[in-house]
Amino acid sequence: MGNEASSTSSSATKGAANKKKGRKLRTEYTVHSKILGEGHYGTVRLCVSKADNVEYAVKSINKSRVSKTQMLASEVEIMAKVDHPNIIKVVDIFDEKDFLHIVTELCTGGELFERIIEKSQTSEKSFSEKDASVVLKQILEAVAYCHGLDPPVVHRDLKPENFLFKDKSESSPIKIIDFGLSKLAPRTKDLMHTRVGTPYYIAPEVLRRDYTMKCDVWSVGVIAYILLCGYPPFYGDNDREIFRRVAVGKFSFPSPEWDHISSAAKDLVGSLLKVDADLRPTAVQALEHDFFKQSFGRKEDASLAAVARRMRRFVRMTKLKRLALNVLSRELTSNELQNLRSVFNSIDKDGSGKISAQELQDSIQAHTKDASIKDLVEAVDVSGDQEIDYHEFLAATMQRNCYLREDNIRRVFEHLDLDSTGHITFQNLIDITGSKKHAAELLKEADVDNDRKISYDEFKDIMVAKQ
Repeated sequence: MGNEASSTSSSATKGAANKKKGRKLRTEYTVHSKILGEGHYGTVRLCVSKADNVEYAVKSINKSRVSKTQMLASEVEIMAKVDHPNIIKVVDIFDEKDFLHIVTELCTGGELFERIIEKSQTSEKSFSEKDASVVLKQILEAVAYCHGLDPPVVHRDLKPENFLFKDKSESSPIKIIDFGLSKLAPRTKDLMHTRVGTPYYIAPEVLRRDYTMKCDVWSVGVIAYILLCGYPPFYGDNDREIFRRVAVGKFSFPSPEWDHISSAAKDLVGSLLKVDADLRPTAVQALEHDFFKQSFGRKEDASLAAVARRMRRFVRMTKLKRLALNVLSRELTSNELQNLRSVFNSIDKDGSGKISAQELQDSIQAHTKDASIKDLVEAVDVSGDQEIDYHEFLAATMQRNCYLREDNIRRVFEHLDLDSTGHITFQNLIDITGSKKHAAELLKEADVDNDRKISYDEFKDIMVAKQ
């Protein structure tokens, strides 16, 4: 790391911790080996203060692996700068020769969507519109705080994985984490131009590379949409398709998922997802919306029973499994693919390229009258538009039928094991995806024993897991 990052992180440390030259993390904290998470620049582990035995989390960044030292310096400066009840709190920073260690409060309540899924499985009371309003208000308050600083802080990567609950209690606050892509916004009306973010949540103006801090508001709108129905407003089979739909910005509130959602909630989501950022509210203005002022009645506070199920399918259909199914689809013989296309076309009577619920019902009822069409459509329709396109049909068929048999799983594993080591390594995933960030996300999903590679058994568990 160059002097620029070191000097910036040193100045940022003032106010976050008492920095003394030569301080060492392991002198003052006991660091556990188990990885709690991965950020843009490093791993996160549990650590315990030797002074008072209090548990914290520590993000350790290997300086030699950081190519853009200014972004690292910016992250440290921003994390030391912010102080809000809904933002992860920095308690100490150790700037050592080879590593930068950021010690923060420990959050044990789980990620946003995983918490909702878990709650639906362990409690009779499912997630409700009222619950969504509590979460969204905290998120917007944190965003409003960041945008109100001088200079403003824009997060640029707001997504469910970057929100953790402080603890397992019902009243636990939610915390924004990982400021790795954050930036101190221009003091003037100058625009930002670097395209950063995550496909489902990225704002259309970020794709155009001309944007302001209102890109964060768009991301909150996407999160709000998913909280209320369980799937994202813009979906696609790959990043390019998602970006195309985001750029257009066209979405809907399909029936029946949105039938019981209040008009105030729909209006809030619609305002947050305005393609024209000038028409989009600021975070402060969004907090004044009627959605946060209404009294939730029987209709609006009704249990969103199906939300967690749809959310679970969206979250648990892992990136690694999607990659593997894409590989498998390319590995199928022409006869196998031709047969699948013929089946799809036979159901798609109107030739629209999508199977409607009615077409599926007509097809199934030709064989049995006992099938639940609604549940079947929900199980296959990952885009949530109540229609099944060919890619959804292909993935579901491969996942549910004999195409996911042992020999095919082994065949895909060997395809991804580029150097035939018997494991899918981090470098393999980088070579396949062309992105260290994407590779890290894929590795995190399957690497149960945290040895930085994916064994066949770990890969098979991902592939055969029910979504």
